[in-house]
Amino acid sequence: MPHIYRRTIKLDPVNPNLCKILIVDDLPSNLFVIQSALEHIGAELLLAESGDAALEILMSEPEAPALAILDVQMPGMDGYELAQLIRSQERMRHMPIIFLSAYFNDVESIYKGYSTGAVDCLTKPFNPAMLQAKVKVFLDLKQYENKLFNSGLRFKSTINASPVPQALIDENTRFTFFNPAFIDTFGYSMGDVASLDDWWKMVSADEMVLKQLKAEWEASLTKAKEQGSVFEPLETSVRCKDGSIRSVIASM
Repeated sequence: MPHIYRRTIKLDPVNPNLCKILIVDDLPSNLFVIQSALEHIGAELLLAESGDAALEILMSEPEAPALAILDVQMPGMDGYELAQLIRSQERMRHMPIIFLSAYFNDVESIYKGYSTGAVDCLTKPFNPAMLQAKVKVFLDLKQYENKLFNSGLRFKSTINASPVPQALIDENTRFTFFNPAFIDTFGYSMGDVASLDDWWKMVSADEMVLKQLKAEWEASLTKAKEQGSVFEPLETSVRCKDGSIRSVIASM
C-alpha cells in the first residue's frame, strides 16, 4: 500500500489558507530533497510516493492545488500517465505541472513532457534555488487568482443585495449575471436572454425605437471610451416579460 504524507510548511497564523503543492516521487529521499528546497516557500506540501497515492490525495482535496511537481520515472503509474489523468479532470485541467527527471537529456523526452501538459521540465539533480524560484512564480499567480475570485464574489454579493436592477455582461456583451432586483423588476431570467443585443430586441416596443436606442447606446459607449468619461445614462421604455411597459434609465 503506497504511503501518503501531508505536511504543512511554515503555516502563517495571519493567513492560514495557504496554497498547496502536490509533490510526487517514488523515492522518499527525493521527496525529502524537494521538501527541503521548498520548506520556506510558505505553502502546504502534499507528498505522495506513487501516482495512485497522488490521485487519492487529489480526490480528497476540495480544490486543485496551485501546482504539481511530478517525478517521471515511477513504478506502476509514471509521471506522464499521472499528468494525463490530472488533465482529464475538469477542476484540475489548468493546474500547472512541473516534471522532474534524470532523463531530460534529449529533445524527445522534453517534448513528451510538454506535450503531456507540463509547464516546465527540470533535470535531476536540480538546482534548489531554481526550483524554488519557479514554484514561487506559480504560487504568486494562484494567490492573485484567488484575490480576483474573492473580489468577484464580494462584488456579486453587493449587487445581489442592491434594490437597483443590475446585470453583468462580459467582453462579448453576453449576460453573465442578473441580480434579484433585475429579475423581479423585468421578469426575465438568465435563461430568457443571452446577450445585450437579444435584450434590446426583446424589450423594445418597435423596430424604430430599437434602432434609435442601439444608436444612442453605441454613441454613448464610444464617447465614454474615447474621452475616458462616464457613460451617459439613457432614458427609454422596456417591455417586461409579462407585457407591461416600464420607463427606465439604462446605464453602465
